[in-house]
Amino acid sequence: MAINFPDSPANGAVYTYAGKTFIYDTSKSKWTISNISLESVSSDILPDVDSSRSLGSSTKKWKELYLSGNTLFLGDSGSISSGAGGEISLPSIKIGTGSDAVKLQATGGTLKTANATSGTENAKSGTTTVANLTAMQTLASPIQGDIVNVTANNTIYMYTGTGWFKIATVSNESPTAITGVNSSYGLATDGTPTIIDVVSTDPEGATLIYNYSVISGSLTNGGGTTATVAQGSGVNTNRFTITPTQTSGYGGNFNLRFTATDNINVVNSDASFTLSFVVQNSRYTALSVKATATGSNQTFDDASTSNHTITASGSIVASTFSPHRHGGYSLKFENSASDDNNIKFNNISGAGQVETAGEFCVETWVKFTIPTPAAGSPNARIFASDGSGGNASWNLQLFPVYGNNFAGAISIYTNTYVYNADGVASASEIINDGQWHHIAVTRDSSNNLRLFSDGSLVTTVTNTTTFKFRETRLGKRDGGTGTSCFTGEMRDTRVVIGSSVYESAFTPPTEPLTAITNTHLLVGDLPYIKDESTNNFSIHAGTFNNGTNVRTPKKSPISLFDNAPYSEAAHGASIRFNGLTGDYISAANHADFNVGSSDFTLECWAYIESINGNAGICGFYTTTGDQRSYIIYQTSGTEHFGVAMSSNGTYQSGSGIDSGVNIIEYLNQWVHLALTKSGTNATLYLNGNSIGTTSSAPSTLHASTGEFFVGKMNGNNIHTTGYFSDVRLVNGSVVYSSNFTPPTAPLTAITNTKFLLNPETSISDLSQKSHIACSGDAATSTTQVKFAGTKSIYLDGTGDYISIKPMLEFGEKDWTFETWVYLTSTGSSQHLFSRGPANSTTVAALSINPNGIPSVQLWDGSSDRILSSGSTGDITANTWHHVVLTHTYTSSSSNTYKIWVDGSQVTSITHTSGFNWSWSTLSGTPLLLGAYGYNNGQTGEMYLQDSRLTIGLVRYTSTFTPPTSELQG
Repeated sequence: MAINFPDSPANGAVYTYAGKTFIYDTSKSKWTISNISLESVSSDILPDVDSSRSLGSSTKKWKELYLSGNTLFLGDSGSISSGAGGEISLPSIKIGTGSDAVKLQATGGTLKTANATSGTENAKSGTTTVANLTAMQTLASPIQGDIVNVTANNTIYMYTGTGWFKIATVSNESPTAITGVNSSYGLATDGTPTIIDVVSTDPEGATLIYNYSVISGSLTNGGGTTATVAQGSGVNTNRFTITPTQTSGYGGNFNLRFTATDNINVVNSDASFTLSFVVQNSRYTALSVKATATGSNQTFDDASTSNHTITASGSIVASTFSPHRHGGYSLKFENSASDDNNIKFNNISGAGQVETAGEFCVETWVKFTIPTPAAGSPNARIFASDGSGGNASWNLQLFPVYGNNFAGAISIYTNTYVYNADGVASASEIINDGQWHHIAVTRDSSNNLRLFSDGSLVTTVTNTTTFKFRETRLGKRDGGTGTSCFTGEMRDTRVVIGSSVYESAFTPPTEPLTAITNTHLLVGDLPYIKDESTNNFSIHAGTFNNGTNVRTPKKSPISLFDNAPYSEAAHGASIRFNGLTGDYISAANHADFNVGSSDFTLECWAYIESINGNAGICGFYTTTGDQRSYIIYQTSGTEHFGVAMSSNGTYQSGSGIDSGVNIIEYLNQWVHLALTKSGTNATLYLNGNSIGTTSSAPSTLHASTGEFFVGKMNGNNIHTTGYFSDVRLVNGSVVYSSNFTPPTAPLTAITNTKFLLNPETSISDLSQKSHIACSGDAATSTTQVKFAGTKSIYLDGTGDYISIKPMLEFGEKDWTFETWVYLTSTGSSQHLFSRGPANSTTVAALSINPNGIPSVQLWDGSSDRILSSGSTGDITANTWHHVVLTHTYTSSSSNTYKIWVDGSQVTSITHTSGFNWSWSTLSGTPLLLGAYGYNNGQTGEMYLQDSRLTIGLVRYTSTFTPPTSELQG
């Protein structure tokens, strides 16, 4: 339908037709609709002619185009289609122009190029994967450059145009073998964690993934957790922390497998872990040397919050010898013609004096240290029920018979024999063999008196004697000479009155005895001599002797039962003072030591070996310049435990305490001393019992300008010989206000603690029997170690060696010495283990000759007996070797030595006469590591680790696997 517009309209002329308004535009010479809306179009929009109109222009572009259909048509045949999920379909794409143009298209599931004009596909190499070589050979129309991965042999091949050629083997190298993991570990019983760093690297540089698994045993034993395993994170993901329990019932064994993987290859390392609260056969361990920290046993720390600097003077050393020793203590009787060691209990009146015609049990453990007593002393008493009763009919006595063929069998005696072992004893009754034996004499309600030896019934006799138990004595009877006294070790002596305890054969006790019902007296394994029964009878050195010295026996660090692994936190440490001028420790003057008018407590454990009047034990007391304040010391003349105090720095008679307690009766045993003061009241305690008080102490003590000392009284320079442990000053409070049980564990820093001596051993004796001194610049090292994460002892070959005191007597016994050694070179004689005096007139040594042959050397002052039949190269340089010397004792004329290297026996020698390790000239000399005789330094550079001496047991009798982890004792 035509619209008749006005002729010759002016610009902007308006014309309306059929409801639509048109406006004339002279610039375009056309009418346009004025009121049409493109926001909503209700019909198709079509150009008025085909292929002539544009949607937008080069300068007027539409911003966005939204289409709801599936296809965009281009030209007469081209199109772009959309599919599900945003997929866009293109039949093909032309790239380039002219003769260079190619068409990109999909054919047979592969993207290929073709000639843009002819459509002919262009040939191109590719990569594919096939199962095996046959599949590769049958590939259709391969072209030059085609690459095939054959999975059967992990090999890559390339087609050259004439055939397939191997170009590479596909491989991913495994991570390197794991290091840092030992084959076995002994876990600490004090809860100290074991930290293991698993070390491995990936050759391709991939980040490794570390893990662990339990492959045998369990982390849970005895109803509780034995140990936990925690893996580190971040850069420490290769660190594993194994934390053991401290609950003894949860000990056990388990194996862990540590792995490292690059997600393709895995490497692993297995380790066994043991948490044992008892070290097997540790009762035989006389020495076990372990490098535990940096240094040479001269590190001393103040564990209080004040952390005072401690200065060590002289030759003092830190030691594991401690009142809290894991294996406890036994009584050691050392009797001779001039020494009379015995103890007598003050059960002399009232309930203490008991007479019985009924049931009783007397039992004890004994170990003879000499095979026979001195000449003329056939009856060495072990026990006498009436220590002042002589050979009275009521005095029950036990002693070994020496005579005929039954030397060392136990007899029972009063004023006549109740049982005489001489002539009737069997060989099994002989107990003087250097081993522990349990002896028990019992009587039941039917008057059957029995003697048991190691739980076996020896004899039964009818007996109705009324025995008296008063001033009961151990080690001898009333009267007799020192040589008629018992010589050896004694432990766990118990008297029970009112029950027989044993009436038939039994298994001897396997743990320390306790005070059971009707216990009258008990001497156990405490570090000091004490009656542990509820009677708590006091004890003193016995009298009635013909010797010149009457003393109580020593408390000796000899174990009866196997003990726990050593832990400083649980079992303590001490400082050894040799009593020489200059041997002491001190802390500089500080307000912490000035107690003034405050309440305070000064305490310590001391093992005093000799009396030295006016020798200081510990205190804030300097005589020079009148700087006295307070001190615990040995009184002069009276030789008692005493206290001195001063208000103005001068000596003030009567202001202190003289306990009246003779130090001689407390020599060679640990004693706990505690001084408390509140106002003018002061008390001195010995082993928890008050032994002296004063109500006239100075109310305010002098503010000394001197130092705090342990081991001497400053000014007079009189020193105490022995050991000190747990020296603690509490300034501001009284710790003990009445009698108490001495501490049974190492002291800690409680409220108001201003000083707490904490020795730290760097080279520890795990048996807690000896102190170890380093000569030259011998010290611990991590340069060469046998086991990852441990330490060794380094001797540089120029005067370095280790000395161990007190001397361990082990010649006429079975024994074993072992050590790990790392020599940096051979070619000269090098010495692992020896003993001998300073003049080297006699020496016994385990040595390695210049050819690497281990040997036993016995030098008697005139000739050198080298006992060896080893081979050259048994010991090589720059390698750790486990070297063992075992000694089997048959008699003084028959000793068999065997040397073992890395678990194999290399020599065996029977030594029948002449000088040996028990030669008298060696008695009392120290044991040496890394030297040939005392004061003779090492002749070659070496590292030592895990040196152990076992007495009473040959540990190795056939080929064995050397230890795979550090020894525990």
